[in-house]
Amino acid sequence: MFFYGILTAQISYEEGFFIDNNGGEVKCLIKNMDWKYNPTNFYYKLTSLEGVKKKTITDVTVFGVVGKSEFIRTTVSIDSSSENISKLSDKREPEFKKETLFLRKLIVGKFNLYSYETGGLSRFFYNIEGEDIVQLIFKSYKTEEGNRRENNRYKQQLWNSLKCATLDKVNFQKLKYNKSSLFKLFKNYNECIDSDYLAFGKVKKGMNFKFAIKPGVNFLSLSINNSGYSNRYVEFEKSVNFRFGIEAEFVLPFNNDKWSCFVEPTYQYYKAEKELEFIKITTISKTTNVNVDYSSIDLALGVRHYMFLSKNSKLFMNLLYVFNLPLSDTIIADREDIINLEIMSDPNIAFGVGYTHNDSYSLEFRVSEKRNLLKGYASWFSDYNSSSIVFGYKF
Repeated sequence: MFFYGILTAQISYEEGFFIDNNGGEVKCLIKNMDWKYNPTNFYYKLTSLEGVKKKTITDVTVFGVVGKSEFIRTTVSIDSSSENISKLSDKREPEFKKETLFLRKLIVGKFNLYSYETGGLSRFFYNIEGEDIVQLIFKSYKTEEGNRRENNRYKQQLWNSLKCATLDKVNFQKLKYNKSSLFKLFKNYNECIDSDYLAFGKVKKGMNFKFAIKPGVNFLSLSINNSGYSNRYVEFEKSVNFRFGIEAEFVLPFNNDKWSCFVEPTYQYYKAEKELEFIKITTISKTTNVNVDYSSIDLALGVRHYMFLSKNSKLFMNLLYVFNLPLSDTIIADREDIINLEIMSDPNIAFGVGYTHNDSYSLEFRVSEKRNLLKGYASWFSDYNSSSIVFGYKF
């Protein structure tokens, strides 16, 4: 809960308004969640110095963040049939239920477009200015033979309603049941009939891709031990080594670009030598040098959360799952009969915190979970510890 509180606290309060059940408009600051799913409530402040308050769908008829998003409360007939192939209805016709929802305004003009989205469900609605809002009908269903079919009545609904010289039947036949396609059609129609209209928010084209180089330094330590021999324990010197990685980041198109997924392959290496005394009996002592030659490509799959400090600076937190792909992988003594080991390890978890400036330069401190590099052996064990300072530059 504390971690969640840190994350959500970074979402800013922006200029907004709501209209109460009596028709009164209240200007305020609304917590802009950049809602992926249609909300049932929102948080606001009357001024930046006042406390946070909450309104629900029963309290207001309209609310919005100026210039970004707006929601209207309405009671509509909605078909919530699943699009999951294993849960398809066997009925072609929509199965409507009355629900009171906050619909997201997409286009407001003579002909208006709205959307409703929740987990696993995406529906669009429309109306002529001043008339009731109705659903644009799209439904997947299964036939008696178990085949998937689609009811695409929304195309006919819009063909019957949106008559204009620049729109022909092909525009509707090729129309897809998604935000981008419908947004474009309603925008073109309102322009065709020379109607003033408002378009709320940009139609996001999916994930925003970013590429970065990630050089840095690793702080490494390694010790090995054999549970069957007390004189096989070796603690190697701590090492500071160079690392180099690249990163492909995919910024998710919701929550004000605060979440992203990334892939980060990194080259890292560790080389060390240590003298091991493997026999010590009174005046008899025998030693051998033990050498570690370990280099690898660490392939990290990660999730990142940004916390905005200002327009050009932000903090971030990373959670990574790291696969290890060895390039050189030996721990071997001059006396190979004493130690001759091949490095093998399981994936591990890493956590990082950092700062980025101007969406280009970044600095991160990262700590990795302790790894056993000798998982292929029953009696040999190791402690491999790694922490890093990672620099970044995004293109």
